[in-house]
This record gives sequence, C-alpha cells and structure tokens, in this order.
Amino acid sequence: MIVEDEAATARRLKRLISDSIFNLEFLGFHESIESTVAFLRNNKAPDLIFLDIELADGNSFKIFELINVSSPVIFTTAYDEFALKAFKVNSIDYLLKPINVDDLNQALRKWNSIKVEEPDWSSILTNLQANRKYKERILITQGDKLIPINISQILMFRAEDKSVFINTISAKSILIKETLEELSKSLNPDVFFRVNRSYLVNRSAIINASLHFNGKLKLTIKDHENEEVMVSRDKANEFKEWYGT
Repeated sequence: MIVEDEAATARRLKRLISDSIFNLEFLGFHESIESTVAFLRNNKAPDLIFLDIELADGNSFKIFELINVSSPVIFTTAYDEFALKAFKVNSIDYLLKPINVDDLNQALRKWNSIKVEEPDWSSILTNLQANRKYKERILITQGDKLIPINISQILMFRAEDKSVFINTISAKSILIKETLEELSKSLNPDVFFRVNRSYLVNRSAIINASLHFNGKLKLTIKDHENEEVMVSRDKANEFKEWYGT
C-alpha cells in the first residue's frame, strides 16, 4: 500500500515498485491520515506500507497514535538524512525523495530478508520532532524591500481565489507567494491548523470555537470577529483533538 498525498509522486513510486525485483500486488493509494486509518481498521494488514511523513491532513505518525499498525513500513520523505537517522533503526528503511530505484530495491531486499520487530513509534516521533525545523518567519516583499514577519505575529493565512494572504496582529492583510499546502507542511502543526480549504489559523488567535450546524465548527478569530471562519465537517474531530491538547 502506498500512502502519499502527491499524485505524481505516488504514481511514480508505484511504477518503480512494479519494475523492481519483487513481484508485489498493489492494494491501492491513500493520500490522507483519515483514509489510511479507515482502510487499516477494516482490512487485513498489508505486508508492506510505503508511507510519506507529511500528508495533506497532518503528520503521518498520527496514524500510529490512532490505531495499532502491524505492517512493516518504508518511509518516503523529503526530510534530510540527519532527521531520518533518529528512527532509521526502528523501521525497514526510508527513501529520500526523489526516490532512487537502487535505494528502492535495497529497501525491498531488506524487507524481504528480515523479520521486523514492532517499531517504537513514540521514540520515532519524539526524535523526529526534536530534529524537525519549522518555519519561524515569512518573507514578504514591499516595493524593493524584503521584510521578514515572525510567525508569532500572524493570526491566520487566508486563501482567496488563487492568492494567499496573511493577517497579522497589526490587522494588516499581506499577499504572500506560498500556498496553503506548502505552509501546512512548513509550519509547526502544534501552532497552526488547516481548518478548511481557505484558512490556516494560529491557535493563539482563536478567541472561541462553537458548534455549528451540519457538523461544522465556527471560530472567532482575534481582530476578525466579524469574519466567518468555519472548521469543515471532515476536519471537526481532528480540530477538537488539536484544540484540546
């Protein structure tokens, strides 16, 4: 099974696996924590999972907190080798993107030749987070000047049409070049939460959260009390867990 939120990367990985030295049956793609957990809860455990670390709906180590994963895992990731060394001994292997066919075959040979003990996922997560560096500033352009804005000064990121804006404590709305998808992967998930397709909010900016109809949640954001910021129904449970920790 391949868990990867970038369709082109997932298809390429499937092709490389199909061309590898092993005859493997492909069970399917999953692109989120939610769909992966649902599959593993309701189906026989795969013999092997290729697992990206940063998915569209969060860090994939969340999967191991939600359910017991008995399948061996080969991580596929864009992290540098220093961070990966922290947990390499606990998993089958990792493949650094862009994936090299020789590295893939080596990882598959290792999987095929050893009995995998249950990894210490808690230790893996702790080591990974200790080495993970999250974005601390956003660089904006004003005229011919480059101005860094500290993440702590940002209340939320807002997508409008094909543009993304930041709203700061000083109530400024500033156009930036990053997408919400890129920001979701580069910001500390303990601080920022992607509540829907259009908003990424800072925990400290939330004045209150309330139940809304159809399973949604409504947020009141500091300095933006008149702006309707909703947590989508499919994000509501994850938000409650995040907001309560």
